[in-house]
Amino acid sequence: MFSRGKSTRSLISIAIALMLGGSSVDLSAIALADQSETPPTILAAGAPRYLGETASDDAFFAELASANMISFLPIFQYQEVPESQSLPREVDYYPPCSPEEEPFRSMRLHGVKLVIPGNLLYASTLTPEEGDAYLHMLIECAGEGGIAGIFSVDEPALGNPDLDERESQVRLLYERAKAIAPDIPIIMVHAPIVTETLTADGSWRPISAEEASIYLQSVARLSLWADIVGFDLYIIPADTAKISAPGYGIEIVDYSSAIPAYLDWLQTNLPDKETLIVLQGFAYANLLGMDQSIDAVRRPTLDELSGMACVAWVSGVDHIGWWGQSLLGESDAALWNDIKSVSHSISTDPVTFCQ
Repeated sequence: MFSRGKSTRSLISIAIALMLGGSSVDLSAIALADQSETPPTILAAGAPRYLGETASDDAFFAELASANMISFLPIFQYQEVPESQSLPREVDYYPPCSPEEEPFRSMRLHGVKLVIPGNLLYASTLTPEEGDAYLHMLIECAGEGGIAGIFSVDEPALGNPDLDERESQVRLLYERAKAIAPDIPIIMVHAPIVTETLTADGSWRPISAEEASIYLQSVARLSLWADIVGFDLYIIPADTAKISAPGYGIEIVDYSSAIPAYLDWLQTNLPDKETLIVLQGFAYANLLGMDQSIDAVRRPTLDELSGMACVAWVSGVDHIGWWGQSLLGESDAALWNDIKSVSHSISTDPVTFCQ
């Protein structure tokens, strides 16, 4: 037996490399942590469209709480292509608001904490002073202890060649939020290394190992302005996702390699930060508007969802998030139920669940 954490990083990597592989994962032979180890907390970045359309706030947060999804980032985007579409419910979580109004009353009732989209508070459409006022209001509406964190600019190291400008954005958010609520953590999520990049003429080309290295340097620099730092890894199927990981150059890897590599990078390069891995709560078919019978865009299986969560836990993750479930319709209810089941198990008794 050995404990999770930095001191056993090489052993964990070896165990995962030896014991995991393929689409079905058996974690029974991996040495796991003691029962006293703290399980990861679960963050839900959105919930299925059919819940957003039909469920009352009370029923909505009761369902999240039943899965031990104790943090909620209000995302109700149900379509990505050909254009982004969201339910109007998102505005319920923005000022003006009242502590006795929904959805804040139901969140407190069920013990679910709000993750504030901080990039909207300190967007270019608001003055910093207006952002401060909105943050004060949301803290009051959520109630004491009702804020799990403030979400920084999403994937800030991606897509903006002016790193100084992007750093000024995340620094502004961090400094102003901390001046108001120093105990509320700032959460920053980065894109992983994708092995291909889109060119100006619309074609795709492979990235270089040097580009991957420069990208990670940018991630490290921007992450100084956050307390919880992580990567989103939407990696099922691996050949479709085309994700690489630190230490793998530009090689496409599956989740059994990617998750430990990203967590090891975070723990080595940002040792004072809590870690977060955001996992795939959707099928690429949902994202791209394609037929789910096509294997290249299929949904993750229960074994894969369990495997991703357990590999993250064994590798020492502090927080696990799920994104993309807002794209799910009623025909995808089985996937949502699997996500809830995995979330509850990994956050209540990971030792038993992952053995």
